Amino acid sequence: MKKRTPLQLGLLSLKGVAMGAADVVPGVSGGTIAFISGIYEELIDSINKINLGAIKILRK
Repeated sequence: MKKRTPLQLGLLSLKGVAMGAADVVPGVSGGTIAFISGIYEELIDSINKINLGAIKILRK
């Protein structure tokens, strides 16, 4: 995981908000906004790194 500056974290947060807002608009996907803003690949990699076994343990 790479270290990010507070500015980079703020921009990433704004991109996430834009993705969420896009889901409200009919015909626009949050994934489309992720692709346009350049974070799609990182988003997919992050989702793939989720450990489902750990989540199941946490739920118990």
